[in-house]
Amino acid sequence: MEKKTIIWTNTFESFAGEISFSIEQKGKQRFLVISQRKAEIEGDPESRFIIIKPDELDGFMKLLYNSIKKDVEIAAQQSKISSEYLKKMKEKYGQNSHERWSKEEEDLVSSLYKKGVPISKISKQVQRSDGGVIARLKKLGFSL
Repeated sequence: MEKKTIIWTNTFESFAGEISFSIEQKGKQRFLVISQRKAEIEGDPESRFIIIKPDELDGFMKLLYNSIKKDVEIAAQQSKISSEYLKKMKEKYGQNSHERWSKEEEDLVSSLYKKGVPISKISKQVQRSDGGVIARLKKLGFSL
């Protein structure tokens, strides 16, 4: 009986569990093995295996490459849309729009709100949208 040798392997964790890629050899034949071990649900892990034979490898690699390429193109397009959206929001509401809130900003918004300053004036002062200020005040425990 011929012994199976692992030539290369790589494993990573995903939300779906552990996914492994390995190139294995049995005798003179090499093949790609893709396995997925799903995250345990109630102590019962489930595993799946896909074995790609040498005569199928070229087609599989083209399919994998095209899938990754398409995914990268979609991500690039989404990033472009996101950056254009962010630019418009910053032009409309101010440079702080869609940025992390600092402790100082939170303190300022709280203080102004407690003094009865209208939301529209607070939002202009901190360069954020009215909705952003309202959401932050709610997060800080204010009931509006």
